[in-house]
Amino acid sequence: MLVRHSYGSAVWAFPGGGISASEDPLEGALREFSEELGCTVSEPRYLGVLDEDFHGMRNVAHIFAGRIEGHPRPDMRELVAARFFALDDLPDDCASTVAPRLGLLRNIEISSART
Repeated sequence: MLVRHSYGSAVWAFPGGGISASEDPLEGALREFSEELGCTVSEPRYLGVLDEDFHGMRNVAHIFAGRIEGHPRPDMRELVAARFFALDDLPDDCASTVAPRLGLLRNIEISSART
């Protein structure tokens, strides 16, 4: 599932958000998902961490995957659209952050297939 934010460029990206210094990354991810999309995630899996540039500042992104429970409804404040796409049929207007995050998922899938 990809989302469109109400701010920045109108590209498709993965849902996300900030956490406080004392907040567990998984708890923060689940909280942000619930707040912005009105549903929950079950079976969360930690895929890894990406250290990236975000508007000239360092951003440490903890990446998770899971099963969406319920029907995502964008909050219309931070998110204005949410849509499911097949991995082999992603839109052309994806954020530059989509490919590295999908790379983490593919690495996990390849590792799992080998064991």
